Amino acid sequence: MHKLMLTAAALAALSPVVSMAHASDRITVKIFYDAEKLATDDGAADVLTGIQADAKNACTARDRITRMPKTDAACTDDIVQKAVTQIVMKQSAAGLETAPGFAALARIEMADLQQR
Repeated sequence: MHKLMLTAAALAALSPVVSMAHASDRITVKIFYDAEKLATDDGAADVLTGIQADAKNACTARDRITRMPKTDAACTDDIVQKAVTQIVMKQSAAGLETAPGFAALARIEMADLQQR
């Protein structure tokens, strides 16, 4: 069976400002995932793990003084939440199933945005 691969293009919506970088620096992340995996809890957990790894990688930079890698947790969380929300919206628009636990993460993000 042909695997359906989709991209959550992280452009303007997934461009948090990294506190470690200059205020004008933006991060763009392109996340690839298997849309069919999202139908099961185990598959959705795998997709979420991949998103978290991609986000952490994008939000990690070397400290200017110690030269040690430092991850901006707020940046990572922002990318993960926005990516999950975007993916769930794409899944819904395509009529594809999404595991309830994964979809709930997007509902939390959408509720948070509505309160702002």
